[in-house]
Amino acid sequence: MRQMDRRTFVGGMAGVLAAPLMAGCVRTGSAPAEDGPDATADHTLRCQIDPPAAMDPALICDVGGMQVASQLFDAPMRFDAATGAALPLAVESCEMASDALSCTMHMRADATFHTGEPVRAEHFKRAWERLVATPAGLAAALAAGTAGTSAESEGDEAASDGDGAADGSSAAAVAGDATAGAASGAEEDRDPNFAGLLAFVEGYDALRAGAAAELSGVTCPDELTLHIAFTEPCAVFPLVATHPALAPVSDTAFDDGKGPARPPIGNGPFMFDAQTSTDRELHLTRFDGYCGDAVRLESVVLELDRDVAAAYRRLETGRLDACSVPVDQLEAAAGTFGVAEGDRTSPGTAMLRMQGLSMQYVVCNIASTALESVPVRRALSLAIDRDTLCEKALRQAFEPATGPVPEVLATGAVAPWSWCAYDAETAAELLEPLYPADEDGARDLSLTLVCSKRGVDAKIADTLVSDFKALGIALHSEALDRDALRKRLRDGDFDLACLGWTPAYPDLFAIAHPLLSSAAAGATNFSGYADAALDEAIASARSMVDPAARRARLGEAFAMAGEATPIIPLAVERQTLVAGERVERIGLDARGVVQLASAELA
Repeated sequence: MRQMDRRTFVGGMAGVLAAPLMAGCVRTGSAPAEDGPDATADHTLRCQIDPPAAMDPALICDVGGMQVASQLFDAPMRFDAATGAALPLAVESCEMASDALSCTMHMRADATFHTGEPVRAEHFKRAWERLVATPAGLAAALAAGTAGTSAESEGDEAASDGDGAADGSSAAAVAGDATAGAASGAEEDRDPNFAGLLAFVEGYDALRAGAAAELSGVTCPDELTLHIAFTEPCAVFPLVATHPALAPVSDTAFDDGKGPARPPIGNGPFMFDAQTSTDRELHLTRFDGYCGDAVRLESVVLELDRDVAAAYRRLETGRLDACSVPVDQLEAAAGTFGVAEGDRTSPGTAMLRMQGLSMQYVVCNIASTALESVPVRRALSLAIDRDTLCEKALRQAFEPATGPVPEVLATGAVAPWSWCAYDAETAAELLEPLYPADEDGARDLSLTLVCSKRGVDAKIADTLVSDFKALGIALHSEALDRDALRKRLRDGDFDLACLGWTPAYPDLFAIAHPLLSSAAAGATNFSGYADAALDEAIASARSMVDPAARRARLGEAFAMAGEATPIIPLAVERQTLVAGERVERIGLDARGVVQLASAELA
C-alpha cells in the first residue's frame, strides 16, 4: 500500500472502505418505516445521512463517517467559511511559529471527554500516533470487528459509488467514483484513512513505516500544551487541524490497550447511545459537560439511508426533520421551502443550496501533440457548455465552475478564469489557424478522453463529446476501471481525463499543490504541467503564516495556471439540506457536515 507522502498529503476524500459501523455498538434493526406513528420526540431531531463506514476518527474515510465523527468528536480547530480562517474548537488557542516550522496548541482547562475525563495534550498526541500507525492500527480494528466488511456493506458502498447525480442527492454524486477514480487509483494504492494529514510532522515517515513507536515531532511540554514540529514549513496546519480525524483519544478509549472501545468516547457535543442505536439508526444524546457553545437539542437520531428520495418523502410527511434533497426535487423544494442565503436555515427559508469543496475537472495532457498548444486547450474550455452540463447531465447536483477553486475557498484571492465561459465562437477562432474547419465544419483533430466507469464521469464524457462535435472535434471516450484508469494516467496514455478532486482540508494549498505543482507530477498532477514560477509561488505560500498573504500568493499561482490551462474546471459540487417545519434553524459546513450542535427546534 502506498503511503501518502509529503508531496501528496493534500489528497481528497477517496479511499472509502467497504465497512459497516463499529461492530457491537448497535443492535440490528429495520429500515426507517414509511408508515407508522411519528417517532420524533419533542426535543429530538431526526436527520438522514449516508451510512458511515466507521465512526472511529482514525478510520473515517467517507462522508457518512465525517458526519457522525463530527458530532461525537471535536477537532482541534474549526473552519470559518466567512473568513476562510481556522478558529479554535477543542483547543483554546493555536500559535504558528514565524518560520512555520512548528505550531503550539494550548488546551482548554475545562474540556472533558464524555466520561468526564479531562482532555489533555497527551490525548491529541496519542490520537495522532494511532492515526499514523495504520495500517497496523487498521488491521487491529478489523480483527476486533470495528471496521469489518460484509456482503451488505459492500453492496451499499457500490450503490453510493454509482450514478449519484442521476439517482441520489448531490452528496451522493460527489461521493461517487468521479472523485476517487482519478485521484486515488487502485485499491492497493489507497490510504485507508487520513493519516497523510500529518505527513509534514517530524517522525511521520518512521511511525508510518513501523520503524518508530511515536511521532517524534509531537511533544507535550505540560499537560495543557501540545507542540508540533514540522520537517518543512506548514503554515496551513491550523486548517489541516479542522479535520475530525485529528480529534483526541481518551485514556478509556481502549478495551485492552489495542482495539478501540465500544461505544466511541468523544469530546464533542453529542454522546453515542449504544443501548438504543441500531444498524439503521444512530441515537445521540446531548453531552451536558460540553465546554463549547450551548447545545439546544436534547438528542439526535441519525437515519442511515442512501435512498434520499425515500428520506425526502418522510420529511414531507413530518416523519423526518432534515435530509438532503433529491436532484429531481431541487427546484420544487426551493419553491416550497425557500432557499436560505447563507449556510443556515431560518423560518421561511428552510432549504440550503450551497457550494461544497469538491470539483470536477478535465485534465489536459500537455505532452500530447494535439494539446501542447495553449490556444487549443483554451478553445476546448470555451467549447464546454457548463450550464447545460450541470442542469441536464448532472441534474443540478453541481454548479458551473467559473474558476479553478470553489468560491468558499477563493475568498477574493483567486480570480475567475475567462476560459471557463461558454463561447463557441471564440473557441472556433482559436482553433482555426491550427485546425481549420472543412466545408462540413469538421477539423483534423481527434482526441481521446479517459474516465472512470463509475460516478458522474460517463455523463460528463457524453456532454463533452457533444460540445466538441459542435466545434468539429472528434472526441472518443473510454470508461475504465480503477486500475486501468490509474495506469493510463500515470503512463500519460491519454489526451484528456476526467478528474474529481476533494481537498482534505479547506485551503487553496490543498488544490494548488496536488493538481498544479511539478512536485506532484505522476501522483496527482497528471497534466505534465510544470512551471518554475508557479512552483515557487506554491512553495513560498507554505511558509506564510498570515492567511491573507498565503491566499494572495496562491491566487498568483492559480493565475499563472489559468494562462497555461493545464486543467479545465467544469463544475463544483452542490450541497443541499432541507429542514422540516419543526426545525427553527440548522446549518451545513463547507464539507457538507450537518451542524447539529447549533441546530434548534421550533
